[in-house]
Amino acid sequence: MIRVMVIDDEPPILRTVCDKIEAINPHFSVEATANNGREALEYLEKRKVDVIFVDVSMPVMNGLELLEKINERKISVIPVILSGYKEFEYVRRAYASHAIDYLLKPLNENELKLLLNRIESEFQKKQFEENAQNFELALSGKRNADIKSTEGWCLLLFTVGNSQIYFAGNEWNYAEMFHTIDLEKEIGQLVDPMSFWVVDGRSINEKLVFIKKGREPKFKDINGILEKIRVEGIPLTGVYCKTGICMSDIYTVYCGMEKYTWDNMFFLRSALFAFDINHMKTERLNYDMNSSTESLVKECVGAGPEKIFSALAKMIESFLSYPVSYKEAVKQIRYFFSRLCKESSVNSDYIEIEEDIQYILGNCYTAEAILEEFHFLIDENFGRDVRGEKDKETLAREVKHFLDENYKRRISNQDLTEVFGFVSSYISSIFKIYYGKTPMDYVVECRMEEGKRLLRRGDMKIKEIADRLGYEDSLYFSKVFKKIEGISPKEYMNRRGNNII
Repeated sequence: MIRVMVIDDEPPILRTVCDKIEAINPHFSVEATANNGREALEYLEKRKVDVIFVDVSMPVMNGLELLEKINERKISVIPVILSGYKEFEYVRRAYASHAIDYLLKPLNENELKLLLNRIESEFQKKQFEENAQNFELALSGKRNADIKSTEGWCLLLFTVGNSQIYFAGNEWNYAEMFHTIDLEKEIGQLVDPMSFWVVDGRSINEKLVFIKKGREPKFKDINGILEKIRVEGIPLTGVYCKTGICMSDIYTVYCGMEKYTWDNMFFLRSALFAFDINHMKTERLNYDMNSSTESLVKECVGAGPEKIFSALAKMIESFLSYPVSYKEAVKQIRYFFSRLCKESSVNSDYIEIEEDIQYILGNCYTAEAILEEFHFLIDENFGRDVRGEKDKETLAREVKHFLDENYKRRISNQDLTEVFGFVSSYISSIFKIYYGKTPMDYVVECRMEEGKRLLRRGDMKIKEIADRLGYEDSLYFSKVFKKIEGISPKEYMNRRGNNII
């Protein structure tokens, strides 16, 4: 609601203006009135309003004098002048004092309607910019004094996938995930569009929704959104904090919600959790999973790869029969393979496959995809060698050539699997042995190097460079660039102009 104050020394006109404003546009509410500028100034110094409609000619302090005082004292308000005078000097002084318009009495209803719509648009833009700036400060952990807003907010954190990812090798797999989810549309069906904002989280697979306290939807309604949203079979975890949080506390609460997500997300399941800043533990049934895993290991001692794979499939099936946390599932799978490496007669070292295991669990989101990757890993490490060292080097070289030729288009781990015929964890593992980084890290590195070259040329806009590099969203390109290079593309370009680079 846009708060209005009307200032006029003629009571009939004062009442008429108040009635017309609220009748013409329901988003405006007349919060106060005054009969002269001094009375209005005293009110404005103590209370907040968004717009004032002020008469020019009044006793004690006229409207133009009031605007001068408002500017001197830096009171944030949108002024509209009301007057029966058409003199140019009045109009000039009004606009010099930052009045948004100069309306003649008696008020024309069509003119007033157009003005209110324009003010509403300006107010929304101003409010959005102010909140966007405050959210950015809050999420970056800036000191409290930098953050102006004290309004209470509820916070909803959505995380796609199984892990927290900060522009690591998964960058291209996660880049477009949220493009298939219209969170603004879904939340907008529950909350007034003026009462919430959707922003990017620190991690590429996060979105945050800020909702004004008092406008927050019910838990079951948010859960309904979660049930409707499907992201290519990928789990979506929501954490909902309904406590009214002031902007200066958001960073601390957000960090707590990230940790809560990581500690409590389910393995291969979407879920919505209620977050209490005073009690952050989730009560969950404790199953004796260690003994079950140990039994599976005993079944596999001395067995071939198919038996090992069958035991692992049985374990993952058990994880899906009741909610198991992602962390617990990872713990049990790691334990299974570490025990198997010790007991197996095959010369296999757990340390050599630990990174591959984490890669599989961090990049696969269905039981079928996980088992496909593990089938290959088991066959390679507990059965026959898939390729000799020479063949592995050839594969790594072929993958690098492919990436060098195609890094400007969208490439995913799944694309590499289709091109080279091996599961993505194996390709990533071999590539990292020879080049010290995953294929996706290499793609990002190539794009950033090309981006810097184009920025140094200085003849292209940032959006054009983003398009050239295959980014659909130039803001996303800027975010990736700043994360990796430490400065934004614009700052990098400016440094080029100052011969710093």
